[in-house]
Amino acid sequence: MARRLGSRSQRRAPIVAAVLTVVISQGPAAQAPTPQMTAETIRARMSAAAQSMDPLSAGDAAVVVEALSHANEQVRTDALGVLEARLSPFVASYRSAGAYASDARLLAPAEPHVWALLDAADARVRRRALRAMVMLRVSRSPDGIAAIAAAGYDPGQDLVDRAALMFEKDADAGVRVASVQLLSGVGANVPDATTRVVHRVLMKALNDPSWGVVNVAVRDAARRRIPGSLAESARLLQHKDYQVRMVAAQALASFGRDARPHLPELRRAADIETHDITKKTMVGSITVIER
Repeated sequence: MARRLGSRSQRRAPIVAAVLTVVISQGPAAQAPTPQMTAETIRARMSAAAQSMDPLSAGDAAVVVEALSHANEQVRTDALGVLEARLSPFVASYRSAGAYASDARLLAPAEPHVWALLDAADARVRRRALRAMVMLRVSRSPDGIAAIAAAGYDPGQDLVDRAALMFEKDADAGVRVASVQLLSGVGANVPDATTRVVHRVLMKALNDPSWGVVNVAVRDAARRRIPGSLAESARLLQHKDYQVRMVAAQALASFGRDARPHLPELRRAADIETHDITKKTMVGSITVIER
């Protein structure tokens, strides 16, 4: 009897081995990327990760981090998209604080890879890398998403300096817009050196050839009451793009009574404005300033 059935430990050994095989195959380690995974497989994994509202598994996070250095450019771009999707403050508002914190912890190793992509040849990658860098920095802030949304963030002097350099040197208008957007989100409770860089870039951006850059800059320069921003807002009433003229009128209105010396310019701009909504915005700004 003993020879036919074997000992209890011998009978249990195959069962234990089978259970361990299943556990290991379903665990985080098996989810990590392997050399055998094709670009299509990695992209499919990341697409599912970007759309899920559940916390990332350690394996999926490892796939995203490694994908940032993948030879395939589309794989790298998709990885940046996952970071934006998982760490976006907007998305975070729909998820539990624990799920967001877990994702932030697992994706933190992505930062040096994303930083390297700020030098990517493709402008679209550089833009997305800037946005991803902000989200990585914001996600580790002890203040929490709600506080950051209300008061702005401190992305660190190194990232502020890098965004300023990219604004000044990059030929792509979209990259310059992303750089100014990054700087416009910087809060008030930051070192003076950071504030000086932000103010310098915002004022310089008011003369950028791209209307998208100017639009972001004029709104934020006025909000911050940067010296000279009131006069610049009035000057931009003559901008060739109606969207800039509209935002410039709104910026003037934000100064309230302080903008009264510029009412003649605003009235002249409203008289000759041909774009209906912009004209109405200018008239509304006049009413606000005259109060």
